[in-house]
Amino acid sequence: MKKRAISILCITALVFGLTACNVEKTNEKNIENLNKNMNNLQYGMYNNALVSGGQISQAVDLYGQSVSIIVHTGINKEGFYVKTSNCFVIKEEIAIEGKNCPMVPVSKITEDTTENQPFHVNPTGAFNSKLYKDKKGEVRIIEFTQNINGH
Repeated sequence: MKKRAISILCITALVFGLTACNVEKTNEKNIENLNKNMNNLQYGMYNNALVSGGQISQAVDLYGQSVSIIVHTGINKEGFYVKTSNCFVIKEEIAIEGKNCPMVPVSKITEDTTENQPFHVNPTGAFNSKLYKDKKGEVRIIEFTQNINGH
């Protein structure tokens, strides 16, 4: 009888222990996903939105150390990377780490007020913004494309 009781206790402890481990792993995964979502929320205003050129400068100041920022203007349709610490490129709608991102200093987009310059960002211009995420779902690129028609 004692052996049976001990066996039942051992089995119960084993089942409880496995369940507790699974709950802990699930909680860790939930917390990890919550942190990722919280980090991505900060970029929400650039998620398929219409923004001004002035907001591009703000994005560079706020997020330039954590994401790549690509700008396409009416004159420079190919686009350019604003000098940031990261180099991510777009491949099939996914952000992947790149090696050679031709960086333009921030001063070129903010201080050069000559409108025909290839890196000039008109602070009152209208730009469509788009976010690109990596395979883990983290925002890695904010892309701005000047909307010539203003829509």
